[in-house]
Amino acid sequence: MPSLSPESLRIIEELATPDAASPSERPVETLREELEALARARSDRPRVGAVEDRLIDGGNGPITVRLYHPEGRRGDGLALYLHGGGWVRGSLETHDGLCRALCASSELTIASVDYRLAPEHPYPAAVDDCEAALRWAEGLAEERSPAHPLVSLMGDSAGANLAAVVARRRAGRSRAALASQVLICPVVDYEHESASFADFGVGHMLETTMMRRYWELYCPQVGLRTAPELSPAREQDLSGAPPTLVVTAACDPLRDQGEAYAQRLVPAGVPTTAIRVAGVAHPFVLLSRDLEPARATLSYTGGWLAAAHANHRASQGLRG
Repeated sequence: MPSLSPESLRIIEELATPDAASPSERPVETLREELEALARARSDRPRVGAVEDRLIDGGNGPITVRLYHPEGRRGDGLALYLHGGGWVRGSLETHDGLCRALCASSELTIASVDYRLAPEHPYPAAVDDCEAALRWAEGLAEERSPAHPLVSLMGDSAGANLAAVVARRRAGRSRAALASQVLICPVVDYEHESASFADFGVGHMLETTMMRRYWELYCPQVGLRTAPELSPAREQDLSGAPPTLVVTAACDPLRDQGEAYAQRLVPAGVPTTAIRVAGVAHPFVLLSRDLEPARATLSYTGGWLAAAHANHRASQGLRG
């Protein structure tokens, strides 16, 4: 069984609060504050060319999208980022450092979406917001490159779930071609019985009980949770998905479902890259200040994203 690195173990020990209620019992607002504090303390904030917030029409009200532009030039492509946090927590701020790192390493513009959170706004609010943000991103990409607008979808954890769901929703009816999708430690199935849940569901930052609570808050209707719109791994036909990178953490309860999803994409004809990062737990990409594997993974992901955009342009006989 994989084990945590000494650095990962140290972080878990530092974050432990033995006298506090378990995460599955703490108020939602407390959980949100804890993730904000974690990201502030442990995420690097690499320099980028410019950062701007825009208010867009989400169809159900305004949505804030934060754009990260690379240094030296405007990004030739656009990647829409959907943050993690169990559909319940997470924000533009918790993933600011991560988006900066991806912008710097890909030299693309990253657009981070402040979608509505459960339980105040349960399913399908987040999916609807992210689909609206994708339509907006397509429009922006079309303004930049009318002949060949190009957008990627990205997310971590619950954000990766939203990315996979929105990609399926928009398949065949997008103005802009989806160059790729990047799924980091994704939630792709409502299941808690895999070996990785048994091995890492306690004491590895994402608890099985907390994952169950996320699902309860996001989708109170139990019967819906296994529908492909919530559990994209239950989709029978995965063909037509864009080239995909799936990143898993070796000591993550969600590891097995993410890797199984990647394995199913291959026979569906989807160009797929899957990497497992050793020695780390579920939210490791938010710990770039403390973990070298987090920095390396974000650098690799940015490079993969840039290559996916370049390959798509080359396949269309385009330059740049």
